[in-house]
Amino acid sequence: MELIAMHSTAMPGAVLAVAMIAVYAYAADEVREIHNPLGFATSMTNANNGDLLLMRGNKRIRISGGGETVGEVEKMPMGISGVTRLDDQYLICRTGMKFFISADDGTTWEKRGEIDKEAISGGEGAFPGWIGLGVPNYDVLIRANDGRLFLPVRGCAAASEVLARQLAASAIIEGTHANVEGHAHRPEADYSFCYFSEDEGRTWKKSEGTIIIWKDNGFGGMWPADEPCMIDLPDGELRMFFRTTLGRIYTSRSGPVDVELRGGAWSPEKRQHISAPAGVYWDIPLPTDLAAAYTPCRVRRIPSTGDLLLVWNQVSSDEIRGSYSRCRLSTAISRDQGQTWTHFRTIDRAVIAPAGRVAPDPEPSMARALNFVGEIPGDWAHLDYPNLGFFEDKVAISWTRATKQPLPGQARGPRLLIAPVSWLYEDDDAYTAPAGSPKLVIGNPGREVDATWIDDRFLVNLTDIAAAFGRDAPHNMVCTLRQAVTALEVEALYDESQMDDANDPMMRVIEKE
Repeated sequence: MELIAMHSTAMPGAVLAVAMIAVYAYAADEVREIHNPLGFATSMTNANNGDLLLMRGNKRIRISGGGETVGEVEKMPMGISGVTRLDDQYLICRTGMKFFISADDGTTWEKRGEIDKEAISGGEGAFPGWIGLGVPNYDVLIRANDGRLFLPVRGCAAASEVLARQLAASAIIEGTHANVEGHAHRPEADYSFCYFSEDEGRTWKKSEGTIIIWKDNGFGGMWPADEPCMIDLPDGELRMFFRTTLGRIYTSRSGPVDVELRGGAWSPEKRQHISAPAGVYWDIPLPTDLAAAYTPCRVRRIPSTGDLLLVWNQVSSDEIRGSYSRCRLSTAISRDQGQTWTHFRTIDRAVIAPAGRVAPDPEPSMARALNFVGEIPGDWAHLDYPNLGFFEDKVAISWTRATKQPLPGQARGPRLLIAPVSWLYEDDDAYTAPAGSPKLVIGNPGREVDATWIDDRFLVNLTDIAAAFGRDAPHNMVCTLRQAVTALEVEALYDESQMDDANDPMMRVIEKE
């Protein structure tokens, strides 16, 4: 297994994974990042003896000894797409829409039941018609406190491939134009619902209707509620967490329903009484105060504390507009069942700076990359599709790091971070550039422009650079200096002759005559 020493996100400079003993007082083998040999979208659960089991497709590995012992990759007799504990004896897994149980940590599996389109009544709310089986994200099957199983899913009505590919954000990558963001540009109507089983996976029912974001009671439009994950709460309620295009994570709650409904205009005397447990009917989703890209999150309950742990792409709307929607992966903890969040940490990042909490825009609104974002650097990345698992006093966080040129000390591919749970309760501060960092001056004699020096380059606001060059920028984005200049289509000269000046280091950028 590959070892990348200790994992730091609060340290400045080009090296992300570096020793941090002096900062957090953990031993060098307690917080570490390794290669995940199972690859993208790895499911996690606990073995019968409490070890951490990682499963993907027909493969599994076992991690024990506080993370010190990583077992060999073993073959299972079938492939899976999600797994959870059914009880103290059995695991239950999903493969497609079929469910299997295992009493020996996945060595053998026995079919338990399936979600069958022909056996489940469909319908969009009160209207007839099948909406499709829906598509679950990987490893979102959960067992609630009352013993019921839940599988949240998403559906999507989308534009044609031709239209979808024409509507995208573009950038220059290695001298060539390429699309860097499709979702949020293409017309898509994403919605969610869930299935639930009251007999340990033998038979399944569908929740009523579908879940969409109905902003400001509909006056703010209809927005996607996409790729849900779910958590059960101690009071018996359930909550789904969604990706959406509004620059926030949204959530929907479901509790027991006991209501009498009035009749319509033609039958005002009619009354209908509806009673159902949590999970059947879902409220209109509401925004959290968590800044987020249009990417899926993952939430789990920390066994040792009962708090909720969330891992997601925490980015500002300006960073999203610069094409960095998947370039920071963060965690946060809630001690009040998801009402508020604290202890923000940056787990991984590319190009943009590490951060503590990132404040969302005051009002949720469309957050997507600009149509043309300029020339993006080679270490631009996708850090996404995270998952969480717990064993002993440790947390395991998996994700994928897809990039052409990782930062020094980083590696490409599927990653696995193993750390003490207590490490999650530390707070990351906002990034501060090293003392003596150069300043950025535009023009000659020029004007100084606000900029952040990190990884031997400047991060800037597009509107600041546009103003300095006398250009118009209707929307802002956070981006590299070169990205801003190329997005504005300015031909510029970069004067680095004073970069090493001990008293007044600076870079001067001058527009070509």
